[in-house]
Amino acid sequence: MPTKPFMNQAIPPPDRRLLLAIGMVSMAIIAFQICLMEILSIVQWHHFAYMIISVALLGFGASGTSITLMRTCLLRRFALVSPVLMILCGIAMVLSVRVAQSAGVRFDSFLLFAEPYHIGKLAFTCLSYFIPFFLGAFAIGLAFARYAQDIGRLYGANLFGSGLGGIFAICLMWLFLPEAIPAIIAFLPLLAAVLMIRSRSWALAACLPLLITGWFVYHPPILVMSEFKGLSKTLDLPEAKVIITRNSPYGVVQVVSSPALRYAPGVSLMYQEPLPLTWAVFNNGDWRGPLLKMNAQGKTNIMDYTTSAFPFWMGARFRVLILDAGTGADVIQALTHGVREVNAVEPNPLIAALLENAYPSAMRSRLHVHTTNSRTFLMQDTSRYDLIALPMLDAFGGSSGLSALSENYLLTSEALTQMWEKLTPQGVLSISCWLDYPPRNSLKLLATVSEVLARQGVNPKMHLAAVRGWGTLSVAVKRSPITLGESARVRGFCEKMSFDPALLPDIHPSERARFHVLQDYQWFSYLDMILSPYRDAFLSEYDFHITPATDNRPYFSQFLRWRSLERLRTIYGQRAIPFFELSYLILILTMAQITVLSLILIVLPLRSIGWGGKHRLKILIYFSCIGVGYMCVEVVMIQRLILYLGNPIYSASTVISALLIFSGLGSSVSARFSKQHRLVLAGIVALILLYALLLTPFLSGTIALPLVGRLILALLAIAPLAFCMGMPFPLGIARLSAEDVPWSWGINSCLSVVSVPLASIIAVEMGFSWVMIFSALAYVLPFMVGLRDKPVFTRAS
Repeated sequence: MPTKPFMNQAIPPPDRRLLLAIGMVSMAIIAFQICLMEILSIVQWHHFAYMIISVALLGFGASGTSITLMRTCLLRRFALVSPVLMILCGIAMVLSVRVAQSAGVRFDSFLLFAEPYHIGKLAFTCLSYFIPFFLGAFAIGLAFARYAQDIGRLYGANLFGSGLGGIFAICLMWLFLPEAIPAIIAFLPLLAAVLMIRSRSWALAACLPLLITGWFVYHPPILVMSEFKGLSKTLDLPEAKVIITRNSPYGVVQVVSSPALRYAPGVSLMYQEPLPLTWAVFNNGDWRGPLLKMNAQGKTNIMDYTTSAFPFWMGARFRVLILDAGTGADVIQALTHGVREVNAVEPNPLIAALLENAYPSAMRSRLHVHTTNSRTFLMQDTSRYDLIALPMLDAFGGSSGLSALSENYLLTSEALTQMWEKLTPQGVLSISCWLDYPPRNSLKLLATVSEVLARQGVNPKMHLAAVRGWGTLSVAVKRSPITLGESARVRGFCEKMSFDPALLPDIHPSERARFHVLQDYQWFSYLDMILSPYRDAFLSEYDFHITPATDNRPYFSQFLRWRSLERLRTIYGQRAIPFFELSYLILILTMAQITVLSLILIVLPLRSIGWGGKHRLKILIYFSCIGVGYMCVEVVMIQRLILYLGNPIYSASTVISALLIFSGLGSSVSARFSKQHRLVLAGIVALILLYALLLTPFLSGTIALPLVGRLILALLAIAPLAFCMGMPFPLGIARLSAEDVPWSWGINSCLSVVSVPLASIIAVEMGFSWVMIFSALAYVLPFMVGLRDKPVFTRAS
């Protein structure tokens, strides 16, 4: 297709106002994306973060397609269209959450597979969130198409602004409730529009949306949670009310009171006293634990009547470590047994503050609260403990697979090995879980513990004890072999509480179901198989994935086995299947939908610009692969830094901001490397493989440093690779004709959309190391295909 006369004219370089406006819009887009992820975590569940990332990138892809189809018309009116797009972007940010939370649009993830019309509601919600991303990306992409000869500076401003957007979002989350933040973020594209308008009168007129947005800051929409969230159910109790609300980047913490609130986690049927009145603590609407009241004498009985109390019957405990302590139910259990020192680790500072102030002053002298990631604490701490307690697994009645995509670094083989090494000779590791059917959590827990003990060269049967109640199972892993006296004390505990021993070195089958009879006695056979020499064969043949989780695949609650779907459908019925792995299936569904949409958006512009043979095929491969490779690296970096920085919020904000800022710096100087294009790609491949080998040992070797030191080292580790990954996009754009620029921008965005869920699926099925290898392969293809070396554009003098 011949180039239009307009495009043959020399284009002056972009001024600083445009670069600043691009940076502000980019900053708003990333901040808005992080805010929406938080909002969906509140009204639904955290796994919808993948959907928001995909919707955002799809907006970028659609903008590239639209610019390709209307390029000439839009570029002739650039001075008018660009600020209008920015204004519309700001208005859409203000309205999108309000629309998505309206009664006719709200969807519920639990009903997606039960009531199909909720799929339509989900689609409309995605559309309402898609529009602001599309409009903001449209403004950015139009500038790229207009000033393609200066793509390095423009792309640098885009990435640098995006990096600042991550930091900006985290700051806002400390100061404002999530529902008010979108309106605050909307000020950025509106101010960028005012900056772009040359006419003073039109600039003053553009200030009207700013005033309207200010009103929305003080009148935010009401966030309506899923009716299936823990907080929603609790607020249905008589006289239930939220008495405390605190917000932070960790989410919204709410404390609920009600005269009907009780806490009895699988409590023994022998408990005769009234169940204690308590407050309930929720984080983003999800249950975090009770605030049990305790008097100055420390007398409380409810926790003594649970299966998790039996390690205290086995022997004296003087020094206890409680990981992911939450609101302190396990802390109370330890304090009332006279433990001299309790170390409680809780990553959420708001919940840690509740925990620290919940007890009488006489108790606080024995309690030490550590606000950090529990696994990070394990890697830094050098103490030994008589008891290490982990939080209760899963939820009463099951969680329908909502945790399948949640990384749990406390229940990996490496984590349990570290705990084992921190036990005193008579020390015990205690883990409890709710019993589910079909059995998954209990079996995977035992499989992980058994593997860890086998690697230590000990017989698991001699070091394991387990007690079963009507709804819970508690497992104790003892550093030294369990003695006959300890077995007798466990039996005495079970007799008093009407519990059943499930595992003991000298257990007899008749002991296992005296008080609580099971419908399916196969569960006991499964336990014995896991502790037998045939463990590996059993784990590979079981219908669910119960192979131990690792740091490379930390998805403890991911149980789905694709080969077992037909059998499970036969046994449990078609409608039951989605609820075994709800979040994983939603991820698969999301990927399928966005892959189809991405292909449509990539192919559609070819009707306008033509296929162009091998040249366009090279463009497709080049820009799709660098998009996929970049996003895969980002996913792995975030996961690797969670343990290092001790906080997923710090990890995500550090990685996203550092990657984008350093990539922006690389983009801004990319023109100097125009003749070393393939060398840059080869360097990126080499760095990715080097990081795959050396990043984890480097982080492990420096994790004992203070947080500030670890942050600095994390930034230094990210910088070289991010700097290089910022170059391929502008270097590729500089080799294209004017009509190919927006299409390439769309390709890069569309394939980045697909790469986010794809990277997650690879991580779940194969591990993070394979995600890095996949990323390296993605950068190999652009190196192989290459693009023509002669730039099309010339700068105006």
